[in-house]
Amino acid sequence: MNNINEYISDVVTIDQNAADAINKSKDDFYDKYEYLKPDIEKSWLEEKWDSACEWCKENWQSIVSVFVTIVIVVGIVILSISTFGTAIPVIAVGVVGAIVGVSGQLISDIISCAITGDWAGNWQSYIGSAIGGFAGGVLLLLTNPIAACSAEAAISTFFGENLENITWGQKRLTFEILFDTGLSTGTAAFFSVALSKITGKLSKTLSKKIPVFKRLSGINSYDASFKMVITKLKQGSIKKFHYKTIRNGVISGLSGGTLENIASGFFDEIKEWYDEWRELSQN
Repeated sequence: MNNINEYISDVVTIDQNAADAINKSKDDFYDKYEYLKPDIEKSWLEEKWDSACEWCKENWQSIVSVFVTIVIVVGIVILSISTFGTAIPVIAVGVVGAIVGVSGQLISDIISCAITGDWAGNWQSYIGSAIGGFAGGVLLLLTNPIAACSAEAAISTFFGENLENITWGQKRLTFEILFDTGLSTGTAAFFSVALSKITGKLSKTLSKKIPVFKRLSGINSYDASFKMVITKLKQGSIKKFHYKTIRNGVISGLSGGTLENIASGFFDEIKEWYDEWRELSQN
């Protein structure tokens, strides 16, 4: 009986030693050839790390694009602050631009939805519109409205579509994103020039005909009041702005860009129809 127990004990010991040797050899092998390690052998942390690495590998271009866009926007803000020596007007026009950008995206999506019955908007595009609008608002301090409007469209589209790529939204190739960015930039510049006179005349007509719209045009308009406060902030004659400054800027931006947003909604829908037709024709 004692011999049997000793035999069993020896077998267990040998088996354990063999298992330890096998596991050590296996670990040494996987340390050297980690890419050969099957998923079933991986720990929870290793699986998450591999998933993160795979995600970075698949989306590195969009990740870099989002990072570069943020750096550009920060650079614009720093340049503007250093130019005027104060951050207050930069913050004011940036906040106004962000609100107008998001509102403009909403108007465009509503027009598109009214045509098709489908809601095409997503949270990525609204974040892109907010960041693009902020940058466009700041650029109004440094450039002209056409350049600022074009830059806003470019940043909004480029950032929003790359953000979709890395947040499991609609997947687009780099060429598609660059094409959409160039197209939105060009159409924004075109609409800004082509519709500016019509918008101005419409604002004057509404301000004269309808009392509630009387501040859409003239020396006491929302636009004039907003620009006056921003000028004083830039000059340093006032040190802070009231919430009415934001209100005046937002109303001014929305009234001035409504026709552009409506036209953009129609144009986006035409582009979507074309993309669907091209995809069907290729299949």
